[in-house]
Amino acid sequence: KSQPPTGVAGDGTIGDVVSFYKEKYALPAIAVITVKDDQTVEKSGKGLRRMEDSVPVSEQEYWGIGSITKSMTATLTAAIIDSGILNWDTTLAEIFPEFDGMQERYRSITVSELLSHSAGLPQDDDEVWAPFVQSDTPLSEQRYALTEEVLKHASDQQRGKFLYSNINYVVVAAILEKLTSKSFEELIRTRLFEPLGMHHSRVAVSGQRNSVWGHKYHNGQWVSVDPGIDDVDNAAIVAPAGSRTFMTLDDMGIYLSAHLRAMHGNTTLMALQNFRKLHTKVVDADEDLGYAMGWFTEGTYGLQHSGSDNRWLALSFINSDTGFAYFVVINAYKVGIEQVVFEMLQALIKRTDVLSGE
Repeated sequence: KSQPPTGVAGDGTIGDVVSFYKEKYALPAIAVITVKDDQTVEKSGKGLRRMEDSVPVSEQEYWGIGSITKSMTATLTAAIIDSGILNWDTTLAEIFPEFDGMQERYRSITVSELLSHSAGLPQDDDEVWAPFVQSDTPLSEQRYALTEEVLKHASDQQRGKFLYSNINYVVVAAILEKLTSKSFEELIRTRLFEPLGMHHSRVAVSGQRNSVWGHKYHNGQWVSVDPGIDDVDNAAIVAPAGSRTFMTLDDMGIYLSAHLRAMHGNTTLMALQNFRKLHTKVVDADEDLGYAMGWFTEGTYGLQHSGSDNRWLALSFINSDTGFAYFVVINAYKVGIEQVVFEMLQALIKRTDVLSGE
């Protein structure tokens, strides 16, 4: 199939563009949305819910967003800080004085350092999460126990230096859960999703079988993964870092618009200074990108984050200069597939270039 013309965002041809990339890379499904300020410019979803059957996806499916959830956990934290029961500089020792075994060097770690992956805590791996995969203990208790255990052990990671680790965000969730006596799952629903009008978003305690399934690549073909099966890739304890969040394209558009508005000085969710804290670079992530709170930063204008649980891949990008934000998601993952979402993102950006005057 030949590549369709680039087109212009909103001209009705986005479905053709999405279909082209889905077929070019033989993917189960791709979905995209582009927003400007509070308006959806265009959206489309093409492909199959599962490769093993013929049920097509719709634009109203719940799509997995993986670690893009980190920006939501950070936004939730900012909203709770705004309520006055927590500060950006609150330390682990202040939150968990009962942790007698906490390493001395961890006691002064702040909420800001955790959210910016600069706390010096160890990097996570499957061994960290494996004991919790089949646990029936309430998730708040699991996160509390994990936090206590992690803080007992020394780390050779340098504080103040970027090290991406899901542990940071699970510890943040444990902080929020202790302060509010509510689960992270309830907090994100009542303090973020509902206030923003994101009524088709969920952090699932268990997998959902009635929507789009993720896929892994096995023996040269895509194989769907039963979302009802728990493993280290989607352990519920890791939800604050991105293992269990699903939402419609429209809800993702609402969320990106909220951040876009805040970048332009307009928000009702919290004080503007707290929203802007989320967008301000704290640490260099690499030679090109910084990391703020749940977002990688590009200069002073761009925010981005990707997400994957090894069965999904998603990418979000906000450009405050042009006023556009974009989201791309594939219900599949294999090594190297990242180039597909970046290629799709570039196609979306080109479609808005005329509208943004570039």
